Amino acid sequence: MINYGDENEQERAVHRSDQYSWYSVGVECSERDKIKAEATRALKDIVEFTDRLLKAMNTEKPASLTPLDKDLENAVGAKERAFGALMQHQKEHGC
Repeated sequence: MINYGDENEQERAVHRSDQYSWYSVGVECSERDKIKAEATRALKDIVEFTDRLLKAMNTEKPASLTPLDKDLENAVGAKERAFGALMQHQKEHGC
């Protein structure tokens, strides 16, 4: 469970989640589904690269962590672009 600290922080978190209301829309839209799949892939990549980086922290030399770190940064960038594309799609198409 997330500890929000205070009621105001919890309220802000709820408002932030409202901006992603497009995620549960029941209207069929192949373009939105394609963008959602890209976002899902990026989120899975973040989990994978984070896991690999955590494991490497204890077993690898620091210099060998750089490629994994770059992969993680690229995955976060892909997630940001996909989420931005989803919001833009919702804004333009209303779905």
